[in-house]
Amino acid sequence: MRRLLPRTLPELVAHAIAFEREAASRFHEYAEHLHELGCHHAAEAFRRMELIERAHLQSLEECFAGGALPELQPTDYVRHLLATRDALELAFPASPRSAREALALALAAERRAEMYYRDAAANAADPKVRGLAADLAAGEHRHVRVVERLLAYAVAGGPREERRAAAQAV
Repeated sequence: MRRLLPRTLPELVAHAIAFEREAASRFHEYAEHLHELGCHHAAEAFRRMELIERAHLQSLEECFAGGALPELQPTDYVRHLLATRDALELAFPASPRSAREALALALAAERRAEMYYRDAAANAADPKVRGLAADLAAGEHRHVRVVERLLAYAVAGGPREERRAAAQAV
């Protein structure tokens, strides 16, 4: 199978910006929805994760301020990423039914971004792309660990443990 990896730093940064923008948007939506459901501690955890994603987004945009980034097409994504907004909406609904479902969806998204960066770090031809991709993969891995911890607490202990995890994990 042919791998579709970023060939240049601008291509990698364009993907990273898209991932961070989508994650921040979803985390904002999840926070609002969970607040409406009365899951205030989980909503607060998602608000914090949104702020982290927005900070990463800002850093990436500042790195290439004034530089031309390529416009991404659905065919630019590797096999393990969803290419269309419709497919994304099916896999990551804007209105999860519970805090646990929102966390499971967030975990899947963070893992998918980590896999993309790991694939680029291992297989891209340009050593600069591999280096930045490895750094981005490490960042996504930290996000995965945070969400795994939140989800484990939520599953194991219910609302009380979910509150404790939300306070400590982000």
